[in-house]
Amino acid sequence: MLFIFPLIKSLYILLVFIFTIGNLNSQTKWEWSHPKGTGNDLFGFDFADDMTGYACGDLGSIIKTTDGGVSWTGLKSGVNYLLYNAKCINKDTVLVVGLGQSLRTTDGGQTWNTFFVTPGQLIDINFLNNQTGYVAGSNGGVFKTTNSGWQWTQLSSAGNSLLTRCSFFNEQYGIVTGQNRIYLTSNGGANWVLQNITYLPPLEFVEAVQYFDSNFVCFVKTFERKFYYSTNHGVNWNTSDFTLPMNESNVDIPRSLYFKNRDTGIIVTDFGRVLRTTNGGLNWNLEFTTLRIYRIKYEFKKLWMAGKGGTMAYLDSIFNNLTVQSGGINSLNDMCVVNENVVYACGDRGDILKTTNQGMSWLKLKSGNTTRLNGISFINENTGFVVGDSGLFYKTTNGGNNWNSVNNISGRILLRVHFFNENEGVVTGRGIILKTFNGGISFDTIYSGLFNHSFAGLEFFNNTTGFIGNGRILRTTNAGNSYTEVGLGSSGSGDDITILDSNNLLTVTGIYIFRSTNFGINWTRYFPSGNNSFFTCDYTTNGNLFLGGVSGKIYKSYDHGNSLERYDSNFTNQTLYKVRFVNANTGFIVGQNGIILKTTNGGLTSISSNNQILNNYNINIFPNPVNPTSVLEVKLNKTQNLNIILYDITGREIRKIITGNLPAGVNRISIDLTSFSSGVYFCVVKSGDISLTSKKIVKLN
Repeated sequence: MLFIFPLIKSLYILLVFIFTIGNLNSQTKWEWSHPKGTGNDLFGFDFADDMTGYACGDLGSIIKTTDGGVSWTGLKSGVNYLLYNAKCINKDTVLVVGLGQSLRTTDGGQTWNTFFVTPGQLIDINFLNNQTGYVAGSNGGVFKTTNSGWQWTQLSSAGNSLLTRCSFFNEQYGIVTGQNRIYLTSNGGANWVLQNITYLPPLEFVEAVQYFDSNFVCFVKTFERKFYYSTNHGVNWNTSDFTLPMNESNVDIPRSLYFKNRDTGIIVTDFGRVLRTTNGGLNWNLEFTTLRIYRIKYEFKKLWMAGKGGTMAYLDSIFNNLTVQSGGINSLNDMCVVNENVVYACGDRGDILKTTNQGMSWLKLKSGNTTRLNGISFINENTGFVVGDSGLFYKTTNGGNNWNSVNNISGRILLRVHFFNENEGVVTGRGIILKTFNGGISFDTIYSGLFNHSFAGLEFFNNTTGFIGNGRILRTTNAGNSYTEVGLGSSGSGDDITILDSNNLLTVTGIYIFRSTNFGINWTRYFPSGNNSFFTCDYTTNGNLFLGGVSGKIYKSYDHGNSLERYDSNFTNQTLYKVRFVNANTGFIVGQNGIILKTTNGGLTSISSNNQILNNYNINIFPNPVNPTSVLEVKLNKTQNLNIILYDITGREIRKIITGNLPAGVNRISIDLTSFSSGVYFCVVKSGDISLTSKKIVKLN
């Protein structure tokens, strides 16, 4: 994605911050099981030393390592906007910039506080040392600190558009870039010189940039396949060409570059391509990886990389030997819950993952292929089957340590598999339904037809009765030897199917939920309001229903899908492909970029439950603007334990107005701002650790 963002005013930014906190819950609902830390995209990072580092990214994600990246732990930033880059002052003090207010921790990430630099967005941060640094962002704004970020001075503006990168060689020489803009300074930002560079229409961003020394500066634009470099501080620009092939129909984009010296450099791209030069950029050699990298930085003798799906990786000091420590881009498409301890998942590029400790850790098994895997089934902890594209059908008898190709259904994409025992099983795919009685050595074709009939839903109630879905629902009562169409017809559903008991089953596809109370004879269609797109559904053992789909949305229903409560799963926006519960409380979700989410308490409170608290009161402030006193009026339907706190515009708490129970009825509290300077303040109402709402207060002189 290109870094194209709206310009957000300061008041809007602060309100987003406060209401974002209001959707958080102090009790864990869903947590990261894989990768640990986060599976969200990471856009920036920094290391304090060779052991301690921080990375940041989408939806307020911040992760930390204290063992050189071997393991990463997710931190609670308290925000859910995109964070772009980080700077470690030391192992405990870290600055983070992004689309909302900037964040600072001084206790190693245990708590994060906002700090104010500018009303606009800050997209990049670059420090020369632990005292002197720069940030750049909205409206051509460039700011400098000389005391580790505690105070900031605005330099001359570099134009008036969004700046996405800044790089300084010293306090005199620097470069900032943005949309169709590149500026250089040789006097510490007192003046910025717009470079005469041609851009491809309609616009190009410059995200790959480095100021190497007082003369050598280089960059790469998003679409033009040229490396730009100057050896005289931009008086003249030289170019060299490189090649980036299309990724199917998608254009690859250079994201970041780094030169170790004037000869040796590297460029990384959106689709995992790596370009290397050993002659100052005159020639480039193209390599391929399975990663998608957004930023690289050389620190403590390693070229670190951050990218899609929580990826953290590095090359050694001579830019060789890629080591991936966290995250990835291979989606997980299906999973099989063997018991509460053992779960298997399969996905793109032959990925098969296994846990034997309830998701505390996951082992990547060696499938022996790089084919997309779509379905997986285990009859016990050791014996299992997996199917995929190109007719792939594999079997293991030792818990996934070894996989053997048993058969190949030529020319078919296989989607789902279910085995009753080691010999008898059902396989579905695009335009095909198969049955085997000998462990897949041979198959009987039960159905073979149109390829657009993708039989993606497959679920059995017992060893004889099951359902298959794909725009229609098929039922078998003889273990898949034959099927009859039930209920829905060609307008039906079937992306995923879940069965509660001998009467109730449910299926989803796209925006619809279909439910049957007589085992598929008749169906009721539900069309939930909102921007929904469902891929998966599952009943828990106590009859609660969970659904998942696009943008990381998780829903729970207590009435078989008639009404839904959406969980505030703001910690991910990845597409969710499969949800399966072990029992009433423990469940897993797998999805895009290899993410696995887990709950051990049935998900706990949803957003609508918080709204029940919100509906119990009303809050007003008058007069407003304040000069110098005002009255806070809180109307309660019942007695509530509330905290009412006053914050300044930087998000700093300045006064607790109320802490404790307020009785039902109208409560009026006087607020005296006589000693406060003029400006904007916010009165925030909390219930426990949940911030429910806020009111803006304007203090006049």
